[in-house]
Amino acid sequence: MPDERSEVLLPSGMAWGSPPDSTEPNEIAEGSILAFGLVLPRDIQIQAQAADATYARGRLSFEGLANYVRHRVTATRVDTGPAQTVFVDAIVKRDPKRVVQVEVRSKRGRVELVVRDRTPKPADQGLTEAERWRRVGLRPDGRPLEKQD
Repeated sequence: MPDERSEVLLPSGMAWGSPPDSTEPNEIAEGSILAFGLVLPRDIQIQAQAADATYARGRLSFEGLANYVRHRVTATRVDTGPAQTVFVDAIVKRDPKRVVQVEVRSKRGRVELVVRDRTPKPADQGLTEAERWRRVGLRPDGRPLEKQD
């Protein structure tokens, strides 16, 4: 027989049997928008997007947003300052094939978040090493190709 309390709703709309909210009081909640595999916070708005970067802004705490990012990436280096934290060559934990650079900045009472895609492009398949060098305008020894008029 089901517990009668599971049918009763609390004033907040949460049922007795529902799990409590899993976020801490100052924790930033995840949203539903991805930027190169990184889930952006719920309370941040996209300002601009390009093929290799996403720019967002919001009224979150600088420290809170930096910690939010810190829990979702593994960076080779983290550069911190009083108004900016940069996660360099960061692997997105949710999507380990993605490499990003994440910049968290504090500006005039708001925070800015910039996520740049740094995922290496896959090498062209079936090319010899000499053909790969030629595609970038170099000889296999690294010298520039001579211009042909």
